[in-house]
Amino acid sequence: MNKSDFIKKLSRKSNLTQKECKLFLDVMITVVGQSLQNGESISLMGFGKFETRNRKPRKSYNPQTKQRVLLPASRVPVFRAGKTLKDAVV
Repeated sequence: MNKSDFIKKLSRKSNLTQKECKLFLDVMITVVGQSLQNGESISLMGFGKFETRNRKPRKSYNPQTKQRVLLPASRVPVFRAGKTLKDAVV
């Protein structure tokens, strides 16, 4: 399912227009991104938790040239599914 399919489905289930659902989704994505950028985590009970984790520097290689490279430390976004979501998927 892509973003436009998700918006259509959200619109049908919520009695909101597709335009309103698109606005809501765009704002939600922006708020989640800004919060993670600021080092905050977002916990939505039953759904899951958005947070960031620090990755240590690590050794890797370029698959085309087989040359060894050192990947620098980085901060990556992580989503952990909540119990209700996990139970719904199983």
